[in-house]
Amino acid sequence: MTGEDKLFKSPEEKKREETLIEEKQAGGIEEVRKKQELESLEEKGKTPEAKPGLKPAAKPTGTTPTAKPAAKPEAKPAAKPEAKLKEKEKDGKPKREVVLQRFYTIPLAKAYAKPHSLRGNAAARMMREFLAKHFKTDLKKVKIDVKVANAVRARGSRKPLKKISVNASKDKEGIVLAELRV
Repeated sequence: MTGEDKLFKSPEEKKREETLIEEKQAGGIEEVRKKQELESLEEKGKTPEAKPGLKPAAKPTGTTPTAKPAAKPEAKPAAKPEAKLKEKEKDGKPKREVVLQRFYTIPLAKAYAKPHSLRGNAAARMMREFLAKHFKTDLKKVKIDVKVANAVRARGSRKPLKKISVNASKDKEGIVLAELRV
């Protein structure tokens, strides 16, 4: 083919190129087909409501340089009761209201009665059970700090510590947090 052959295109090729351009602008083949069906219905004098499932195709925004984005309605901030507002720490997290705080040395030696591969998990479970029992709360409400868990398994999961000292505190919601005692 020479350059002259490319200048002259058949009507089918022109239509095919137009649909490809429309697809790129509209964002998909389905949108173009719906638009074409709507146009054909309008030519016949029928409305889109006559054929269920067809909706008028939305014109792509931002294609013309004069297109302006729709104005967003101003949202009013919701008024929060002062009772629910909590003081913020430097990190931006809400400050915990500690009700009870205690220092414990938790014995974990019984974890050595388990097989090698289960000792680390058994030690973590024993620590959680100990704190739940002494703070009179559920196991689900006991949170162990990452530093405590890393300290217990510092020598590996097969040889956890035999005892560990922690600062444990309980807040208003009943959540117990165990932190490493320094």
